[in-house]
Amino acid sequence: MNIEIQRIKHAFKMECNGSPWHGTSLRGLLKGVDYLQARQRIFPGTHSIWELVQHIYNWREFVVKKMEGDSEFDIELNTIHDWANIQVSTEESWQKLLSQLADNQQTIVEILGGWLDDQLDDQVPGKDYTYYTLLHGMIKHDIYHAGQIAMTRKMLTIGG
Repeated sequence: MNIEIQRIKHAFKMECNGSPWHGTSLRGLLKGVDYLQARQRIFPGTHSIWELVQHIYNWREFVVKKMEGDSEFDIELNTIHDWANIQVSTEESWQKLLSQLADNQQTIVEILGGWLDDQLDDQVPGKDYTYYTLLHGMIKHDIYHAGQIAMTRKMLTIGG
């Protein structure tokens, strides 16, 4: 029985679009955000909601690549692959990113569906940590940035 895999899938689903214990899910925080709001900064030098979502997506793609066994793929911190510079901001491109994020969630859940708990102890290709660490880290990473999205939304509403 894959008890830990089920726990990880459940925690991931809850933080993405369920009812997590810590507050609003990522999907809930993004509901109703249009591209104009998504690209705004609360202060110079802060990240926009769009940049935060792109960053979450970039790291989730890292997780997918690693779960697929890619030892070469990597993201160097503080580069465009870590924090993208949003060049084109239209409602269509914002909706595309939100769709990619949802598709990525589904991909991770599907991959996990074929795993056994023992695989969580395997080392991530090209890294010195396990899949257990990677997957729990991904969930914590999403929640951390979801908090930033929540604060940004609140500040934009107060300031607007």
